[in-house]
Amino acid sequence: MKRNRLISSLFAAVLLLALSASAAKDPARPYAWRLPLQGEVTARQHYRVTLPGVVYDRALQFPTDLRVVDGTAALWPHVLLKTDKGELRHLAVEERNRSISKGARPYHRLDLVMTEQGDVRHDRVIIKTSGQRFIRMTEVYGAEEGGDWVLLGKGYLIRDHRPHHVHQTAVTYPLSDFPRLQVRIYPNAEDATEAFTVQSIKVQGHIRIPPAMELLASAPVETDAADRKEDAEVLVVDLGHKNRPFDRVRIPCERADYIRTVSIHGRNDEKETWRYLGCGDIQALDGCVRSSVDVTGKHRYVKCSIFHYDDQPLGISAIEVLAVPDVLLVEAGEGGDPCLYVGNEFAKAPRYDLSRRQDRVKVATLPLLALGEIEENSGYRRGGFGKLGPWLAGIAVALVSVLVLYVIIGMLKQAGAPAGDASG
Repeated sequence: MKRNRLISSLFAAVLLLALSASAAKDPARPYAWRLPLQGEVTARQHYRVTLPGVVYDRALQFPTDLRVVDGTAALWPHVLLKTDKGELRHLAVEERNRSISKGARPYHRLDLVMTEQGDVRHDRVIIKTSGQRFIRMTEVYGAEEGGDWVLLGKGYLIRDHRPHHVHQTAVTYPLSDFPRLQVRIYPNAEDATEAFTVQSIKVQGHIRIPPAMELLASAPVETDAADRKEDAEVLVVDLGHKNRPFDRVRIPCERADYIRTVSIHGRNDEKETWRYLGCGDIQALDGCVRSSVDVTGKHRYVKCSIFHYDDQPLGISAIEVLAVPDVLLVEAGEGGDPCLYVGNEFAKAPRYDLSRRQDRVKVATLPLLALGEIEENSGYRRGGFGKLGPWLAGIAVALVSVLVLYVIIGMLKQAGAPAGDASG
């Protein structure tokens, strides 16, 4: 009688633990949300999926808790592609000439020749000059050996500690492979007779071109009284989802001839303290326009302060937030009705061969699959006993083994009892 009760208790314990571990049989069960993948797919082919803001909002440990599961409960291999924001390198150059050109518009002239072996593409020069407060127009020309000079681009070297705290040393232009460069630096716009020296000059080029950014949907938010400033225009926008990554803030302005310092802050909740993300400057000088500041943030609310100090406000009415989109590389399985699942605090990072094979896939040419609206996972069950689930599953297996062994021993004893009595 006692043995029967023990067996019943063991069966109940095993059943409970087995149920807790059953989520492992359905990989989608521990995920609270899902987004249907839309579009025609072919098994074992690769596709791109661009992640919307709601995925970051509902993820509990992005990107670990992302899974692609089809209607047959089969996992589709996937990997989150690394965001390539481009890479700059310094190029070897030789300075052939440094002189001051006289005339109606005198300028410092520097002639450079590329000595870099292999790829000599370049798209910016970094120039340091003496002086504490200046705005110096700079032109960059390029030429083939023995060819005519072609204007590549122009910009401004700026140093202004008060009030705007601007220090600009780079002049950028479209990617070029001219082997010869000529840089012309004109005197301070406020003092054409100034004397200055060129302290250093470097040429840089992108090894990889930065990817295109997408404009994120946003809505203006009324600026709180505590955030308003007498010497700055302050604008706040709501990106709609928490933890939304972004890479740039753009400040459109129709005015010309200005320089302004900009600071960017972010937060996920209206009650949180603003977190400083970065600063920069915007400007429009003689047709050279810079209207954006590059920052790195993961927030729902973005605050942009445009400082005018003693100058007139620019009258900025809106700001724009941009991001390099995150892309999921997916390998289609055999089943239909695939969904992207998200929202599992106990998920472990998946391991697929796809992560090692992604370099052999031409991602840019792959078809793009759209995601449908997010919906609750009707089969959601919070991951068993959480992080203890795998351990409990092992205990369940051990108990089953003990139970089976106990039953077998009992049966053997029962079978052997009559034979023992007869021999006695």
